[in-house]
Amino acid sequence: MENNQDTKKAKPYVDANGVIVERMRPPAPEPAPRMNLSDALLARQQHEIVARLESAVVSIVGAESTQALPDAVTAYFRSYRASPLTDNTGGSQFNDGLLLFVLARLLAPRRIIESGTHRGFSSWLLRHACPDAELLSFDIDHSQLALRAEGASYHLCDWTEHDLTSSADDNTLIFFDDHISHARRIMEASARGFRHLLFDDNFPVTTLYATGGVPVPTVAMLMDSSLQGGEELSWTRNNKRYRYRVDADRLIGARRLISRAVGLPDVTDLTEYRSPSRMTYVELLEDRGNAL
Repeated sequence: MENNQDTKKAKPYVDANGVIVERMRPPAPEPAPRMNLSDALLARQQHEIVARLESAVVSIVGAESTQALPDAVTAYFRSYRASPLTDNTGGSQFNDGLLLFVLARLLAPRRIIESGTHRGFSSWLLRHACPDAELLSFDIDHSQLALRAEGASYHLCDWTEHDLTSSADDNTLIFFDDHISHARRIMEASARGFRHLLFDDNFPVTTLYATGGVPVPTVAMLMDSSLQGGEELSWTRNNKRYRYRVDADRLIGARRLISRAVGLPDVTDLTEYRSPSRMTYVELLEDRGNAL
């Protein structure tokens, strides 16, 4: 998901993750999504998507998810076509929405917490994926909010400003798509007792240019043993230059809380929509320490 913050700034500035950003010219707009297949070809495409997702989904949800996966994929296509929001520029696109919807549908959480409301498309999808779940969406800016999901509560603040905790038998899924450091979000979630997290924009250190406002350190960076504390990383995107210095303490502190991280497959070649943002499921350890 592209971050459009500070689009009018000409001088270098430091974002929420400590990244130095220098803008050189505005980015080009993204093309609008499309879906132009006959029913027969659509069914074939969905079958191919199911085959691509099956291994990762079984790893996360369990073998019992195999039978429910095709219906979840079909349901996503129906929901996507029915969405009243036709322009979600800067937010989740088709492939990201697919992975989000399918995984939420199969995990069937009783409560969903979303950090990063943007225009409201992802919370609308989550409501359709899990119609009976409690749904809370957080963002520090509602100026772009155009679509509200039925029964969802929208909060104009960071998720940490709300009184949210988890118990041992809690079944909560947290979706982070807010361009805030994955390491920070992992430590916050662990400190509040949550275990099941889903991250957007999980790019490895070699492709940090793939999104604006990259949430460094990402989950992929946390799992990268080659990164050294104090190392300066530099990349450019849309004529903006970014520089970030690796914080070893933050890397180690967040990494030790992770039980496993499972990246969801890229389906770009099957849909021909823009590449997904490396959606990644993270399960935290049950023995949680307060890493904040």
